[in-house]
Amino acid sequence: MFLLIPILVGFTWNGTYLGIYQTKYFSVRARTLSSLVSGIVATAANVFWGWFYDLKYFSRPTLAKSTWFCFSLVMLGVFGWQVANEMLYSRAVPKVTLDWALPGFGRGFASMTIMRFFNESHYMFVYWIAGAFFDDLETLTLAVGIIRSFESIGSAVSFGIGAAQVKPIVNLGISFAMFAITIPATTYVVFLVPERPVDLSKKALAHDDDVASGSEDAAAINPKEVAQVAGAIDATHP
Repeated sequence: MFLLIPILVGFTWNGTYLGIYQTKYFSVRARTLSSLVSGIVATAANVFWGWFYDLKYFSRPTLAKSTWFCFSLVMLGVFGWQVANEMLYSRAVPKVTLDWALPGFGRGFASMTIMRFFNESHYMFVYWIAGAFFDDLETLTLAVGIIRSFESIGSAVSFGIGAAQVKPIVNLGISFAMFAITIPATTYVVFLVPERPVDLSKKALAHDDDVASGSEDAAAINPKEVAQVAGAIDATHP
């Protein structure tokens, strides 16, 4: 679970940048459209990944690896695309204001929409990974609590950096670096995903039953019989 901390903290740092990006380069009605599309995209991501993770055609380890490699490749590509957009718009003279009635709107809007889709998708991925490891309610509750805690920490720090007086390209660069940091640890985690989750409560119950059975066996031994056997053994010695 602790190997998931980097992705919990760093994956969605770009959310702060996207807010700055919209404010700086989009018209008011384009930002309104973005808010609408973001909700639709998030819903589509939840529905799609919920369906995909329920497929029985692939094993859980295969699903974990294929999903994460897809996330990594697409996000690295979109970050590169977004860096190109940011450099283009920040250097433009006169100042760029993107609107759906103007040329070039699709380029700036599409990269942001794809990033929103994968930001939402990563939540589904992390919770599915937690469920792939554990099957008992108590452990899952603890895991979800840890997940939400580190997500909150990441969001708080990213918004703090976003509030600082730094250029958007710097904020984007930090988001890019934070995502890159998540790759090694998460890649290691997906290679650990089992075919079946472990129910720790059943294991603990089985262990308690073994201990209790051992105690009952020990209690069933009659001390007098032990003493008689020991005396008989001593009597056989010269």
